[in-house]
Amino acid sequence: MDILSILVNLFTPSVFLVVFAGVMVGIVVGAIPGLNGAIGISLLLPLTFAMEPQNGLLLLGGIYMGGMYGGSITAILINVPGDVVAAPVAMEGYPLTKQGRAKEALYYSIFSSMFGGFIGVLILILFTPPLARFALQFGPAEMFFVSLSGLIIVGALSGSILKAAFAVLFGLFISTVGVDMITGSERFTFGSIELRSGISVVPVVLGLFCFAEMFLNIGKKASEQVQYRDQKITRISVIKDILRQRFLVWKSGLIGTLVGLLPGVGTTLAVFMSYGDAKRVSRRDIPFEQGNPDGIIAAESANNATVGSSMVPLLALGVPGSPTSAIIAGRW
Repeated sequence: MDILSILVNLFTPSVFLVVFAGVMVGIVVGAIPGLNGAIGISLLLPLTFAMEPQNGLLLLGGIYMGGMYGGSITAILINVPGDVVAAPVAMEGYPLTKQGRAKEALYYSIFSSMFGGFIGVLILILFTPPLARFALQFGPAEMFFVSLSGLIIVGALSGSILKAAFAVLFGLFISTVGVDMITGSERFTFGSIELRSGISVVPVVLGLFCFAEMFLNIGKKASEQVQYRDQKITRISVIKDILRQRFLVWKSGLIGTLVGLLPGVGTTLAVFMSYGDAKRVSRRDIPFEQGNPDGIIAAESANNATVGSSMVPLLALGVPGSPTSAIIAGRW
C-alpha cells in the first residue's frame, strides 16, 4: 500500500474520531500530576482488542502524543508538571502565568507541541530505515557520553556552580537507592522493602514542585495570589512568533528525534538538552526562568518530536524506544 492510499484512508470520519478521542484522553491524563501517556495507554489498551489494528494503533498514538502535551497545562498554570518532561515548561510558563499571561504561555505550548510532533512523525515516515541503522551503532560508550552530556547540560542550567553541582550529585545519589542491576546488592535501602525498587523520578520531581509551590502559597492573601488578566494575544500572533523562531523549532525537533531514537534514554534528556541549547542561543531580552517563550518552544518541540522517533526502533527492529512504545508493542 502506497502513501497516497494510506492518506486517503486516514482522512475518514471514523479515523478522525479515533484520533480525536485518543488525543483528548492523552491530554486529560497527562494534565493530572503523576500520570502520563504510558498510564493512559495501559488503561485503554484492552479497548483496542476489539478494534481494527490500524485504528487501535492510532488511538494509542493519539494518547501518546496528547499525554506529552498535557503535562504542560498544570506546569504553566500551577507550577506542577503533569510529567517530568514538562519541568522546563514550568520554569518558563509559570512566570508568564504570574504576569497574567497564562493564555499566551498555553498557546506557545500547544503550537510548539504541534510543530514538534509534525517533525517527529515526518522523520518517522521518511527516514525510518537509516535512523534504525544509526540507533544500532550506539554502544555503551556512546550511551555513557549521552548520559554525561545530559548531566552537564542540566548542571549548566543553574547560574551557580555550587547549586548545579548539588543538583547533579543529589540526583545521582537518589538514583543509587535500591537494588543494583548488575551485582544485585542493596544500596541505601536501610532494610526497607519499599526502597528495594528504588525511587522513581516522577514522585521526586512532582514532590519538589508541589511542596515548594504549596509552601510558597501558605498564608498568602487573595490579593497576593496569581492574577489573571484579559489578554489581547491571539493564536495567530503566537504562531507567527513561533514561525519566526523556526530554526529553534527544527533544531529542538531534531534533538528530540535523535535522543528519542536511543532505547532507554527517554524524553527527559531530550527536553532538557533542547531547553539548555535555547538558553544558550536565545536572542530575546527576557531572561530565562522569568518567562522567556523560547524555553517553552524548545522544550515542547523536542518533547513531541520524541514520539515519532521512539517508534522508529520499534517498527524497524522490534525494539521499543521508550516505556510507552513498549506498551504499544505489547498489543502488536
